[in-house]
Amino acid sequence: MKKFIRFLTSGTLLIFLFLLIEVLVVLFFDFELDTVVLLLFAIRNPEIINALQIVEYVVTGIRILFVIIAIFLFFRIINKWEDPEFKIPWLVFLFIFPVVTVTFYLIFADHGLPHKEKRIMKSYYENVESRFEITEKNNQVLLDELDNAVGTFKYIANTAKVGIHKNNQVTYYKNGEAFFPAMIEGLKKAKEFIFIEFFIITDGKEWTAVKDILIQKAQEGVDVRVIYDDMGCGGTISSFTPQRLRKYGIKCYKFHPFRPILSGVFNNRDHRKIVIVDHQMAFTGGINLADEYANEIERFGYWKDTMVKIEGSAIDNLISTFLANYGIASKTKPLKQIKKDLTENIYDALKELKHCKTLKKSAILLKKTSDIDHAVYTNDIAIIAAPYLSKTPHEIANELVELIDKTDIEKTEVSSSGIISFYIKDDFYRFLNHKYQTYSDPGYVMPFGDGPGGIDDALIGEQNYVNILKYAKRKVYISTPYLIPTYQLMDAMINASLRGVEVNLIVPGIPDKKLVYLMAKGNFKPLLKVGVRIYKYKPGFNHMKSMLVDDELAFVGTINFDFRSLVHHFECGTVLYKNNCIKDIKDDFEEMLSVSEEVPSTYKLNVWGRMVCGIIKLIAPLL
Repeated sequence: MKKFIRFLTSGTLLIFLFLLIEVLVVLFFDFELDTVVLLLFAIRNPEIINALQIVEYVVTGIRILFVIIAIFLFFRIINKWEDPEFKIPWLVFLFIFPVVTVTFYLIFADHGLPHKEKRIMKSYYENVESRFEITEKNNQVLLDELDNAVGTFKYIANTAKVGIHKNNQVTYYKNGEAFFPAMIEGLKKAKEFIFIEFFIITDGKEWTAVKDILIQKAQEGVDVRVIYDDMGCGGTISSFTPQRLRKYGIKCYKFHPFRPILSGVFNNRDHRKIVIVDHQMAFTGGINLADEYANEIERFGYWKDTMVKIEGSAIDNLISTFLANYGIASKTKPLKQIKKDLTENIYDALKELKHCKTLKKSAILLKKTSDIDHAVYTNDIAIIAAPYLSKTPHEIANELVELIDKTDIEKTEVSSSGIISFYIKDDFYRFLNHKYQTYSDPGYVMPFGDGPGGIDDALIGEQNYVNILKYAKRKVYISTPYLIPTYQLMDAMINASLRGVEVNLIVPGIPDKKLVYLMAKGNFKPLLKVGVRIYKYKPGFNHMKSMLVDDELAFVGTINFDFRSLVHHFECGTVLYKNNCIKDIKDDFEEMLSVSEEVPSTYKLNVWGRMVCGIIKLIAPLL
């Protein structure tokens, strides 16, 4: 009842009503309901027939315009470099319902981000690419030690732009009951910073415990940052949570706040789960910050999900992944834009000085100085403008510093020769230059982020699953709460089984969404036909998104086997190779199989189920 009241008063209901009105307006014209209304008015008021005819001409003109646009879009879709399964639904609907299809295509067809957010992501990749670059020497080591798994790791390195790490310590948590106490204890140890990113945060025991620690740590001077998905948290926490937490010094932001307009950006949700404490430890996996994940309350039976704790240099991967979405949520200015604005700022400030001679922008030379070891932040910029000034360089430099807007500047230094060094606030330099402890675990670990706006909009999560399945020679364990895979992923599972690999797939025994579960069952038959063994997790809802291949290559993360995760959402995960925790992952899968019910190879849906699945499959790539 409390959640329902919060839903009614949060503004979310109003937003959905606005969206419903917008959709109904489009459908009204597409199904020619306007013609029916015009006829009804004409019958009752014959004298306004002429006026109504003009309206009818306008509406007809609009329809013709949309048909013309549809023709152009047809060729655009055909020639677009994209998986055919994304093209077919648009092409089918384009000429059946041109108005609604054209409208929705222009809004939702591109999986990318708005221009401003693309600039932030571009700046992110520019910041991290050189930090995680694979050298020729490291490449040879990887080829020798990763063997056939090297392709899986190098693909992620080249697309997600994160590092491949060795000698880290990884702890596997097989459920929320094990994870939450470990996370709470970890948060209490924070001395420098805490980064938290979740899809869902729900008022309850776990969030209250975490929130109290965050407030305490912020008051101690710890840099605390929280981002959460606004749609994922709709009705689960107060919409005023960011404002309330900021009063305590916590930098809290909603990711892609929901607004009552049709926009493709709302299709891109932040589905990540990341907790980072200093450079000591980082947690990631499939568990959200809600009591059902700890089985404090029961929803859909026993809630099964997993997390990993990483200690060591691989934490940098998660820090960079977090900072990317934090930049979007907080609208952080890209570094390149900061430099550009600083140049303009300096130029304007110099013009204000009375003793400044005629000055061109070319007189301002921005350069990166060689000695930045002493800098708190990177991008030490020197300005050389003294030859154009009537006072001594040192005097004019000090006057100039007073005029400069220091919003994006951490500190300034003026040398005796008048060179001003600006230290730009750069989180990447601040947080990604830590010297980590090495551990005895010989395995490799690679956390990464996936989402729209990446290198060539690559579907990293999908391809990662495919690459892992291609590695398999003997046995595969897969756990997913939703089974609506892309054609490529479905084909990879089928091919693995046809190669003689034993493929074990675990889905929920108690679903959280019945229609989605029906879709999953609609995909059972082609898998069972080639020998894939499918199991229903009888204790309850299996929300775990993990994969284990040949007892040595594993994945633990947030990425579901559905189009939302594989195409639209911001996701994250961790690839593991020959780590000590691999045994724990295998034991967990075996334990799950022991309490699961195998789906018979003769299983098939009834006629009604097949009809529903057939219709939904047509639009599944668009959802």
